[in-house]
Amino acid sequence: MLDVEDAQGSTWDSPERRRRVLDHYEQSITALAQKFNVVLVAPIPEAGWIVPQTYAKYALFDRPLTTSFDQYKARTDDVLGVFEKLAQTIDSVTVARVYEALCSDASGRCVNADQSGVYYFDDDHLSTAGAALVIPMIVKQVLRGHTPKPG
Repeated sequence: MLDVEDAQGSTWDSPERRRRVLDHYEQSITALAQKFNVVLVAPIPEAGWIVPQTYAKYALFDRPLTTSFDQYKARTDDVLGVFEKLAQTIDSVTVARVYEALCSDASGRCVNADQSGVYYFDDDHLSTAGAALVIPMIVKQVLRGHTPKPG
């Protein structure tokens, strides 16, 4: 997250800095939503290792390479909270929950690579196979356009 002001002595993970950035996200998205339909793309789960190289070792044992879904949720909770709040309160805002293509509540894991493909190019950028999983989710929200939310 890019800081919105020059705050000397503020570290990248300080609560004050996070709050400033999240408040700026909320204000900026709200302003955009007054003129446009806005699709917010949820953060992609980060692997934390070079997936193709690491998976080469796992594939020998026919095991998928995964990361913790709980860790992803904890790391992205603030951003996802702002996104979901905006989607609930502004009709022209939707969220593409792309993590759902890679993560499962049932297993508690996010897949980086498995028998079907290697989903990351490196440690946190999707490969063509990974993009093929999430692009339909984004396109669906874009095509949805301005549809009033129920309730």
